[in-house]
Amino acid sequence: MKQALLRGFGASYLTGAEAPVDMPDDVVTLCVASDQPEATAIRLSIAYAKRRFGYRQIDIARLCGWRQDNHLSSYAKGAAYMPVKHYDRFAQVTGCNLREQVQQRIALNARLNGKETENKREEAALLLMLEVAPAEQRRVA
Repeated sequence: MKQALLRGFGASYLTGAEAPVDMPDDVVTLCVASDQPEATAIRLSIAYAKRRFGYRQIDIARLCGWRQDNHLSSYAKGAAYMPVKHYDRFAQVTGCNLREQVQQRIALNARLNGKETENKREEAALLLMLEVAPAEQRRVA
């Protein structure tokens, strides 16, 4: 049933022909400077999808797999946080990676300001170390 909803409706990136795009650094900075960076990023991503593809908020919610747009409204207002499992689909539907870029900038700022915990630093170092290991030798714990 979801296949019928996606067929003939939406942008080419839903079929894998075009990946979600990164937003300019100034937009990321604007989001991070706000009181609720993730909510601001979600609102701007929704506005981007509306202007670029002509979606309504309910269209975005349905393409993300929700029947109603109340979850999306809560995320955009900052009343709730979007679960990690919805990140990729939201980026695909809106066509932009702004929410992810904002999260990366927040983590980078925390690291630069010395507010990152030792566990987070060690996890980041471990991930960098695993990137240089040959793919066939990697194991996920």
